[in-house]
Amino acid sequence: MRRMGTFEAKTHFTEMLRAAEAGETITITKRGEDVAILGPIPRQRLDRREAVERLAQIRGRLARADISEIREWINEGRR
Repeated sequence: MRRMGTFEAKTHFTEMLRAAEAGETITITKRGEDVAILGPIPRQRLDRREAVERLAQIRGRLARADISEIREWINEGRR
Protein backbone atom coordinates (compact mmCIF):
# COMPACT_ATOMS: atom_id res chain seq x y z
CA MET A 1 0.00 0.00 0.00
CA ARG A 2 1.39 3.36 -1.07
CA ARG A 3 1.23 6.49 1.12
CA MET A 4 0.87 9.97 -0.28
CA GLY A 5 0.55 13.45 1.23
CA THR A 6 -2.42 15.67 0.44
CA PHE A 7 -0.49 18.04 -1.84
CA GLU A 8 0.99 15.18 -3.86
CA ALA A 9 -2.41 13.46 -3.96
CA LYS A 10 -4.01 16.62 -5.33
CA THR A 11 -1.29 16.94 -7.94
CA HIS A 12 -1.44 13.31 -9.05
CA PHE A 13 -5.16 12.57 -8.59
CA THR A 14 -5.70 11.12 -12.08
CA GLU A 15 -2.73 8.80 -11.63
CA MET A 16 -4.11 7.70 -8.26
CA LEU A 17 -7.49 6.89 -9.81
CA ARG A 18 -5.80 4.73 -12.45
CA ALA A 19 -3.86 2.92 -9.71
CA ALA A 20 -7.06 2.33 -7.71
CA GLU A 21 -8.79 1.05 -10.83
CA ALA A 22 -5.90 -1.38 -11.25
CA GLY A 23 -6.45 -2.66 -7.70
CA GLU A 24 -3.94 -0.60 -5.72
CA THR A 25 -4.85 1.00 -2.38
CA ILE A 26 -3.34 4.38 -1.49
CA THR A 27 -3.34 5.97 1.96
CA ILE A 28 -3.56 9.77 1.91
CA THR A 29 -1.88 11.58 4.77
CA LYS A 30 -2.05 15.09 6.18
CA ARG A 31 0.97 16.21 8.17
CA GLY A 32 2.01 12.60 8.59
CA GLU A 33 -1.37 11.37 9.86
CA ASP A 34 -3.53 9.00 7.84
CA VAL A 35 -6.76 10.74 6.80
CA ALA A 36 -8.16 8.74 3.87
CA ILE A 37 -7.80 5.59 1.84
CA LEU A 38 -8.32 5.50 -1.91
CA GLY A 39 -8.81 2.08 -3.42
CA PRO A 40 -10.87 -0.07 -5.73
CA ILE A 41 -14.54 -0.68 -5.08
CA PRO A 42 -15.06 -4.29 -4.05
CA ARG A 43 -16.91 -6.09 -6.84
CA GLN A 44 -19.71 -8.36 -5.76
CA ARG A 45 -19.57 -11.62 -7.64
CA LEU A 46 -22.38 -14.11 -7.88
CA ASP A 47 -21.63 -17.75 -8.12
CA ARG A 48 -22.98 -19.44 -11.22
CA ARG A 49 -25.72 -21.34 -9.42
CA GLU A 50 -27.14 -18.18 -7.85
CA ALA A 51 -27.02 -16.33 -11.19
CA VAL A 52 -28.89 -19.15 -12.94
CA GLU A 53 -31.51 -19.21 -10.16
CA ARG A 54 -32.06 -15.46 -10.48
CA LEU A 55 -32.48 -15.74 -14.25
CA ALA A 56 -34.99 -18.56 -13.77
CA GLN A 57 -37.00 -16.41 -11.35
CA ILE A 58 -37.08 -13.49 -13.79
CA ARG A 59 -38.01 -15.77 -16.66
CA GLY A 60 -40.85 -17.26 -14.62
CA ARG A 61 -42.40 -13.80 -14.14
CA LEU A 62 -42.42 -13.03 -17.86
CA ALA A 63 -45.51 -13.76 -19.92
CA ARG A 64 -45.05 -16.37 -22.62
CA ALA A 65 -45.80 -15.37 -26.21
CA ASP A 66 -46.68 -17.80 -28.97
CA ILE A 67 -45.44 -17.51 -32.54
CA SER A 68 -48.61 -15.79 -33.80
CA GLU A 69 -48.22 -12.98 -31.23
CA ILE A 70 -44.58 -12.53 -32.17
CA ARG A 71 -45.52 -12.29 -35.87
CA GLU A 72 -48.17 -9.69 -35.02
CA TRP A 73 -45.60 -7.61 -33.16
CA ILE A 74 -43.18 -7.82 -36.08
CA ASN A 75 -45.86 -6.74 -38.56
CA GLU A 76 -46.99 -3.97 -36.24
CA GLY A 77 -43.46 -2.61 -36.17
CA ARG A 78 -43.30 -2.52 -39.97
CA ARG A 79 -46.32 -0.22 -40.32
